[in-house]
Amino acid sequence: MIGVHVNGALGEFVAEVDDDTRARLTPIELDRLRRVGEFMQNEFGYIAVQSTRPGLIGAMTADSPVAQLAWMLDKLHAWSQPAEIPATDLLGEEFVFANASLYWFTATAGSAAYVGYAQDEE
Repeated sequence: MIGVHVNGALGEFVAEVDDDTRARLTPIELDRLRRVGEFMQNEFGYIAVQSTRPGLIGAMTADSPVAQLAWMLDKLHAWSQPAEIPATDLLGEEFVFANASLYWFTATAGSAAYVGYAQDEE
């Protein structure tokens, strides 16, 4: 196996790690648990909005290129490491603007947000 991409439900996993298991984890694994816990504490609003109001995200971002860029830049900055360096410096302005433009010109931020909405309906 080359890799695994896991998206969603990690917050429940972090909460279920007992003390014995936690004691056997490597420093890197402990750091990942910490980061997932921080995400669930500080970034869960993003998931909550997308999973309950994807149409709102679509209307907001399709109406305003500034809203589209702000929405994406906020997430890119929150999810890029190290956090103290702006996402535009880490990823490059061209990358950030190209991604925001892709969603803006195709008006697909709303449909992209439906992924969380559809998962919540299962």
